[in-house]
Amino acid sequence: MTYTKKATGRFDVTSWKEQVYVDVDDTVVSDPGERWPVRVDSTGGEPLALLLLDPALQRHPNLVAPAVAACGFALENYRLQAALKGRLREVQESRARMAEAGSSSADRQARSSIVSTTSSYQMVLPTLVSI
Repeated sequence: MTYTKKATGRFDVTSWKEQVYVDVDDTVVSDPGERWPVRVDSTGGEPLALLLLDPALQRHPNLVAPAVAACGFALENYRLQAALKGRLREVQESRARMAEAGSSSADRQARSSIVSTTSSYQMVLPTLVSI
């Protein structure tokens, strides 16, 4: 398991990315230093983040546990919203491609119809003129 190397303030949050924890700069490191590493998992058990806490907080696990749980819910909601936005973007792009393809198809059909109608008029016109 790898951790972030940055330790600023009372705690730091690292994100789980591609089987490792990374800091805000996407830097992968393996040493939590003096910090107390506390893993944050999703409700499904997948790793979301690693909190690097002040070691003094180890004396207060009854206070830390609810904060870690709340952090887990917030991070999972953020991850789910990001995934949903990504899917929505994919659907919108797909719809735009379909609309463009439909428009192109409709344009081709309209041109074909115009050519067909013009050809019909050209065949009928000499008959009408001779009458």
